[in-house]
Amino acid sequence: MEACPAVRAGAFARLICWISLLSSTFLFFLRSVHAYVPGIAPT
Repeated sequence: MEACPAVRAGAFARLICWISLLSSTFLFFLRSVHAYVPGIAPT
C-alpha cells in the first residue's frame, strides 16, 4: 500500500509525504472528535 507513488524521490520525500498524510488524517480525526465533544480541540 503506497500512499505516495513517488518512490524515486528518495526516503526524505517519502517521509515528508507520509507526515503530511498522517497530519491531515489526525486533523480530520480532531475535527470529528470536536464535533462530538466540544472543548477538546480548538476551532
